[in-house]
Amino acid sequence: MSRAGNLVRPPMDGLERIHQHVLIASGTPNVFMALVLDLRAASVLDHYLLDLNELYGLSQPPTTP
Repeated sequence: MSRAGNLVRPPMDGLERIHQHVLIASGTPNVFMALVLDLRAASVLDHYLLDLNELYGLSQPPTTP
């Protein structure tokens, strides 16, 4: 995966793709905004909040003020 700021992109394998999943990191560890992109139409097909802490019962480190 490559990271550009808060954007996380999976590696491409050179095959023609119609859809791409993109994760945008939030300020909370293990929480991302997931986008499903239609590359041909250059549009967003879907989006959702991916909270791995809730999904897998992960504990978050305490935040410092």
